[in-house]
Amino acid sequence: ANFLALTGRMHPLERCIIAPRAAEEILTLCLQLILITIEEDRDGNLLVFLPGMEEIQKLDKLVKEQVRLRKATINIVKLHSDLLGEEETSQDHFEASSAHVGQQLYLSSVIAARGVTLLKTRYVFIHPFTRTTFLHQSGLETLGNEPISGELMANEAGRAGRTIPGKVVYLFEFDDSEEALLKLQDDREARRHARQQQVRMHAG
Repeated sequence: ANFLALTGRMHPLERCIIAPRAAEEILTLCLQLILITIEEDRDGNLLVFLPGMEEIQKLDKLVKEQVRLRKATINIVKLHSDLLGEEETSQDHFEASSAHVGQQLYLSSVIAARGVTLLKTRYVFIHPFTRTTFLHQSGLETLGNEPISGELMANEAGRAGRTIPGKVVYLFEFDDSEEALLKLQDDREARRHARQQQVRMHAG
C-alpha cells in the first residue's frame, strides 16, 4: 500500500490503509506487518492499539513465537489499565517504558492514546474496534466492542510522528474525509442513544 504524507507537524507523518479480508484476520495481518517492519527497519519503536487485554495477550504470544523462530529481537511492552497501577499511568511511566535499550513493541489498549508520548515511536497500527462498557437490558454493565470513533482514531494516529518521523497503518478500510469522520461520530452517538432508550423502556 502507498503511504499518504501529511505535513504541518514537527515531524512528518505518513498514513496508509492495509485491511484484511475479514475481521478475524486482523491479528494475523498485524503480526505479519510487525515481523516485516522489524526485519526491514530497526530504527524506531512500534505501537499497536488493540481493543483490550484478550487481544493484547493473543498478539503478544504470536509475536514471541515468531520472533523466537526467526531468532530476532524486540522488547514487548504491554500497556493496559489492568497491568498498570493508578500511580503508573503518568507520562513519567510511559517515558521510562520507552527508554529501554533496543527496539520496543508496545501492545496497548486506549490507555496510550491520550496525553502521553512514547519516545521514538515510528509505527502506529490502529485496530478498527475499541472495548467499552454497555448497559445491558437487565440493568447490568457488560463489556463489548464498538467501532472506533473518529476522535479516538485521530488521537491514536497522533502518537506517531511526535519525536521522530512516523507512519500510521489503519487495519481497516474507511473514508477519512472530514465529512465521513463526522458521520461516523454521529452514527456512533445514535447507536448509544438507541441502546439507552431500550434500557429505559425495559426498566419502565
